[in-house]
Amino acid sequence: MRFSLCVSLFYVVCLFSKVFGKPKDYGLSGELVSTPIGYRPTECVLHAEEDEVILKSIKGVGMYAHYPSTKRTVFHPEIPACIENGLDLMKERQQKIANRKNATKTVGNLKEWEVYAGETVSKMGTFTSQYQLPSDSPTIGKNVILYYFIGMQNNDNADITIIQPVIEYCDTCGTGSQAGWNMSPWNCCPNGQTWQGTVKVVTAGAYIDGTIISNSTYDYIECYNPSNDDITTLTVADTRRTFDWICFTLEQYNVVDCTDYPSDPFWSRTMKVTDSTGTSITPSWDLTNGDGCGGEIQQQDAFDLALYSKTS
Repeated sequence: MRFSLCVSLFYVVCLFSKVFGKPKDYGLSGELVSTPIGYRPTECVLHAEEDEVILKSIKGVGMYAHYPSTKRTVFHPEIPACIENGLDLMKERQQKIANRKNATKTVGNLKEWEVYAGETVSKMGTFTSQYQLPSDSPTIGKNVILYYFIGMQNNDNADITIIQPVIEYCDTCGTGSQAGWNMSPWNCCPNGQTWQGTVKVVTAGAYIDGTIISNSTYDYIECYNPSNDDITTLTVADTRRTFDWICFTLEQYNVVDCTDYPSDPFWSRTMKVTDSTGTSITPSWDLTNGDGCGGEIQQQDAFDLALYSKTS
């Protein structure tokens, strides 16, 4: 099985290469924030200022963020330490995953737990889903952070990147998020930067539409709430990325007990998958289920998946 950025990272220490028993010094502040692909230095995580933003990445230079509604363009320079951190993050994660394959899990070690569905494709075009959030919320006061998402990434490229319309739950949130359930699009990591679109509050049990589009001109990520017309988007122009892997994933942090999860599943319903020519694809999902809490993916069919994060 090919592993990917969609796999949970589980350990805060996965960000660091150990040098004489101390975390690697990237010359940054040392402050970390959670993201759907792992904890990252705050300098490497950027947040859109408006609901619509068009990102233009220039390798070796940085990222231009253009806001159409206010006709502003903001430049964010490339930070070499963020690129280095991203590469180290991937190496550490791959080693953790390799170790995990032969590890025995217990409920008391849920930071290693993961569950996801993945599918390799030739060249992706669109990936959409209607999310159905759990009807209840996780335990309050334990700093639990959960990210649910569909995602597309370019596994056959040396610089693996991912685009994700994300539903997040947190009770103690980092920059950009609010306590409770949120939705926002994410893009990681051109020029070493992780980008989060504007955050919109949603409620337990809500239905949210997630959309990802990739073509020769742009990559587009959207979260839309049909109950109130809230929408938040990221567009990445001229990326030249060829996405060849898709997933449906839970990324979790600070979960130490099965009761920290919602009791209901998170659904990814009525999924639509097409390649770059517009031809429909029926996924043959490769499922990786968790243990400790009995987490698993259950398929109603190829386009309707339920992610159970604990046994009922």
